[in-house]
Amino acid sequence: MPFKKGESGNPSGRPPGSANKISREIRLRMAQFVDDNIDGVQKWFEALEDKDKLFYFKEFLPFVIPKMKEITGDDTPSKPLFNYDKMSLDEKKTLFELLARYTGDSPTD
Repeated sequence: MPFKKGESGNPSGRPPGSANKISREIRLRMAQFVDDNIDGVQKWFEALEDKDKLFYFKEFLPFVIPKMKEITGDDTPSKPLFNYDKMSLDEKKTLFELLARYTGDSPTD
């Protein structure tokens, strides 16, 4: 019998999006390896030619800084960030204060 959408055969299983035990252990070991060998890695990197430094820098950068999605003028979110109509008066006031602080305008009452 197939499962219904959103159900699994093990309802008390690992939560969606959580890392499995092996992935977490490998990440920890790799982080420890890099930490233990950072001086050697730095010397190795400094010995590379400039073009190779650029290549490896580009390859390792996504592990340090997440890739960002390009935003163009025609991008529209699939659903609104918030529902203004359902916001309380205090929430609306806070939103306007934050927008005013961000834009440099002063809020009006």
